[in-house]
Amino acid sequence: MAEEIQHSRAIPSDDTTLTDIRIKAETALVQGAEERTHAFHLPALATIGVTGTPMVRHIILRAASPYDRTLSFYTDSRSQKVVEIGRNPDVNLVFYDPDAQEQLRVRGVAAFGNAQQAEQAWRELSPLGRRAYTAISGTGQPLGAAGSALPTYLEGRIPEADEVEGGFANFKLICVTYDELDWLALSRAGNRRAQFSWQQADKNWTGGWFVP
Repeated sequence: MAEEIQHSRAIPSDDTTLTDIRIKAETALVQGAEERTHAFHLPALATIGVTGTPMVRHIILRAASPYDRTLSFYTDSRSQKVVEIGRNPDVNLVFYDPDAQEQLRVRGVAAFGNAQQAEQAWRELSPLGRRAYTAISGTGQPLGAAGSALPTYLEGRIPEADEVEGGFANFKLICVTYDELDWLALSRAGNRRAQFSWQQADKNWTGGWFVP
């Protein structure tokens, strides 16, 4: 047993400061937004469904700002998550890095980006990325057979920018302002867990160690 622990993945020591862990976690969020291959690029988003049941799905992290404590992603304005966030903006996002064996849960409040912010985000999307918003109906709607619901002339090819410009009408930018972080590191030598809460009055984070 001693040998197994000795050769297991390194875990944070008692000397590791909570601030170091929080900064590392928020840095990973920024990297997840900027790098397609990063483990944090595709987190799971949890919302409360219209019937009160939890709803979870993966989204693409598009932007992260530790300074503003915000995370951003895009969705179709006709999607169910837009309805759910409109009813209850409290959301959770879960990130997991299998190589580091670290999980990060982020709790916050979602809001819809304004017209100017949405326009800027849309311009940063490639024509292929914009194509998804040209679907003939909103996500989750029934189809008679398997299909993408894309217009036939856009199937199977990368479109020109002007061919997908109409998709902007269905484009929605969602920004999450987070105030809680829950970090978990897994190891056979012993797991570690830390939690952080934003104190609005002090404009600062507080953190502590918790049972994993």
